Amino acid sequence: HGHTKGDAVVRVGGQVRFHGVSMKPGMPQLYASLDGNRHLFGLPGNPLSVLTGFYELILPALRRLSGCPGESCVRHMRLPLAAPFRAAKGNRTEFILARLRWIGGPAVEPIDSHGSADIVAAALADGMFAVAPGAGQYPEGTAVEFTPCNPTW
Repeated sequence: HGHTKGDAVVRVGGQVRFHGVSMKPGMPQLYASLDGNRHLFGLPGNPLSVLTGFYELILPALRRLSGCPGESCVRHMRLPLAAPFRAAKGNRTEFILARLRWIGGPAVEPIDSHGSADIVAAALADGMFAVAPGAGQYPEGTAVEFTPCNPTW
């Protein structure tokens, strides 16, 4: 009792590289390395936390480990917001589910989500965009870094 996932990794000979990331949803991400060029990724339990951690951390890491050049491991598109958006207060980078809309070109429309277990919102999303801590109001047309999560993108 009182053991963490990090303790279990150490017991099998792994070295925890990080356990906890300043992001919402998905703070309790874990990454560890083991001998023999083995890697262990630990994801939180809520569906949106898993989605965010996979697309923002794990998929880019797997691309890099597969030999992808560093600059092309993270797939973001800089696109305008289709509607104004007010960021929640907090001290973590927040990832907002969104869908793509065509408004004279591609634009990002935020999706209302009711927490990190909202799989209905996740099913409606084409991806997500990052909101900096304390960012406040984003007017319509503000360019954001959109991460596609839909396999067709």
